[in-house]
Amino acid sequence: MCAKVEIILLPLAPLILKNSMMITRRNFLKAGAAVAALSVVPNGFASILAKKEKAIGVQLYSVRDDLKTDFDGTMKALVDIGYKRMEAAGYRDGKFYGKSPAEMKKYLADLGARMVGSHTGSGLLAEGTSGKRMPPIRQR
Repeated sequence: MCAKVEIILLPLAPLILKNSMMITRRNFLKAGAAVAALSVVPNGFASILAKKEKAIGVQLYSVRDDLKTDFDGTMKALVDIGYKRMEAAGYRDGKFYGKSPAEMKKYLADLGARMVGSHTGSGLLAEGTSGKRMPPIRQR
């Protein structure tokens, strides 16, 4: 806590002391008010400067051949290298890669990932399917 206070007060010192080495009651109260105000902010400025996790995704079409030979291994490898968002490629017979939307949602959640999009060919809108909607993979 002392180190944080020193780091916070050092830039404020010229304003508080006004080129004077004498600490007056007024300057002491200014410094105390500054420390009190900054202590209210959660984790001080550390939360502002902290790195935020980037949501990096992958289009599964780019690994389609690997998915055909080893679906589970490929998906785990993608998550292990940092891809937490997936975009499916293909939706056939009401399934993503042989899994219903609910099964795929649970599967990805268990891996620590989620589906954020999907693209499909025009076959989904072929005669006989017009007017039908693809069920959502996530509930709002």
